[in-house]
Amino acid sequence: MITLRRNVFTFSSEAQLLAYLESVEYLRDVYLSLVTRHANSSARLGAAFDLILRRKGLTVEAMTVQRDAILGGHYPDLIPQQKALATLRLRIAAMTLAGARSEEPAVHKELLARLIVEKNQLEAELARQIPETNLERQMEMVDRQAIAAALPGPAVLIEFVLYRPFDFEAIPSIGQSHWRPARYLSMALAAHDPEHIHMFDLGEAEPIDRMIAEFRSTITGEVDSRSEAQVANITDISEIVDNTPRFAGPAENRRESVLESRGVSLRTAVFDPLCVAFGGLTRLFLVPDSNLCRLPFEVLPLEGRRLIDTYRISYLSVGRDVLRFGAASASGADAPLVAADPDFDLGMHTEASSSSRAPFGRRSRALDRAGHSWRFNRLPGARREGEHIAALLGVLPMLDADVLEGRLKTCRSPLVLHFATHGFFLPDQERHLDNNDLTPGLLASAGNTVGLLSRLENPLLRSGLALAGANTWLEKGIGQPEAEDGLLTAEDVTGLDLLGTELVVLSACETGLGRVHAGEGIFGLRRAFALAGASTLVMSLWKVPDAHTGELIADFYRLLLAGEGRAEALRHAQLAMKEKHSDPYIWGAFICQGSPGVMPTDLARLIHDGGGFEVAEVA
Repeated sequence: MITLRRNVFTFSSEAQLLAYLESVEYLRDVYLSLVTRHANSSARLGAAFDLILRRKGLTVEAMTVQRDAILGGHYPDLIPQQKALATLRLRIAAMTLAGARSEEPAVHKELLARLIVEKNQLEAELARQIPETNLERQMEMVDRQAIAAALPGPAVLIEFVLYRPFDFEAIPSIGQSHWRPARYLSMALAAHDPEHIHMFDLGEAEPIDRMIAEFRSTITGEVDSRSEAQVANITDISEIVDNTPRFAGPAENRRESVLESRGVSLRTAVFDPLCVAFGGLTRLFLVPDSNLCRLPFEVLPLEGRRLIDTYRISYLSVGRDVLRFGAASASGADAPLVAADPDFDLGMHTEASSSSRAPFGRRSRALDRAGHSWRFNRLPGARREGEHIAALLGVLPMLDADVLEGRLKTCRSPLVLHFATHGFFLPDQERHLDNNDLTPGLLASAGNTVGLLSRLENPLLRSGLALAGANTWLEKGIGQPEAEDGLLTAEDVTGLDLLGTELVVLSACETGLGRVHAGEGIFGLRRAFALAGASTLVMSLWKVPDAHTGELIADFYRLLLAGEGRAEALRHAQLAMKEKHSDPYIWGAFICQGSPGVMPTDLARLIHDGGGFEVAEVA
């Protein structure tokens, strides 16, 4: 099994890695089922914790190692292949978003399938040429002792795990299944005591997931999980990005009561059992799994207050990320880049014609439902926020018609990357690609890839940021070539070089959401910016109010430039907003994932010295 795993990680594409990990996930679940039955042994608990540290997020790890090796200059001869892979991903994204011309759907499917096969083959070829992609030896160095030593200060790391318990006593011959409904486990490691692992069985996942959805719905005032039918009836993106709470008077009083009740129940289920492991510590690093990734723990009620009042919480995609804290970047950083208030209607005055469509058609399959196209409305606060943040950072903002997708894709490792615009996250769209749609030659070259093509549409195309010309593209207008489709999807983001970027701030709606993949995190912008190399990501877990968000984010930057750590600056900005507006809808959506520490010392120095960056005026 070890040899097989080593070969898979050394010779596989990302899709093949995911398929392999899914195929052997039952082995992890059987092991955890054994450990939970005999949880009285410190050695067993420690071994289980080490397993989780090494197993979670392995596909991201493999892609990250590959990216660091190439962009870090270790394999300069592979840079052309890396660029070719990035180009392939962008072309696949453009084709998928644009959809097929009505007269040639079969040709579109065939070409798209060929590109995906080519991408997977190129990913596998790169893996074969980079020894570091063999993670087996690297993962052996990841254990609870190393993590405890790397945790900043007195702190507790909490790993949440979704798994399916295996019933060893079940008798299949009489209709009994070995597999029980999925459950959540949590495992806690205190920095000062790496040999003592606490493990908690939080219960079945389905009731907890339902509580999370109900709690979020009470905060936001909308159904948490929209069906395709509900989305099809929405024709204006402003209905998705609502800037005002939907409650007033008696309705608000009822909401507060329900919010408190649901919040207490959820806290009792997913947080209270862990407190015994804290030992009085209040610095927490949370590594959520599955639908727990959709919950900002800070907003949970606690004896008339909320968890944010007592606990300093930040998030990690995997526990071993603490080993990267403070690591010097292999790539120098450029000046901060602030992109705000795009002109979504850029070029809208130009009438479209059938001969002027972009390649593969204009209509977006991702944003088109039941013949309706969504529209993005300008956000009054986004421009003020962009201008203010740019002034704080000592740079000129990218505004209006300058917020072009093509231009942003050429940026290289800005020290800070800030977006103030609309974000979007869409439900999955089923894709049906029958083998009959493909030629025999393609079927032979695709192998198991064809099975993957019949799954849900690439989840990294289902979330992103709206840029200049987005409405023009959606409504079949003729936009500027550099605007492309005006939609910077998560798939686009994976092609960026952010290896020297210390902080990405997504001041937009639902930028922390995406498709949940147990054990691999959230497939969306959250995953994409990590793959691109960003050290820290500040993002939102629901639709945020425009004006209040601008104030909160400006306060965050002021604290950051005053020398506070990234996670602490966000927490204090949220606490200040909470003093003015107790409603968690206004202040609670944002979380900080990644390195929580202070920014490089040269940032504040360069800015206070009048700006040490070479800043060119935006064209």
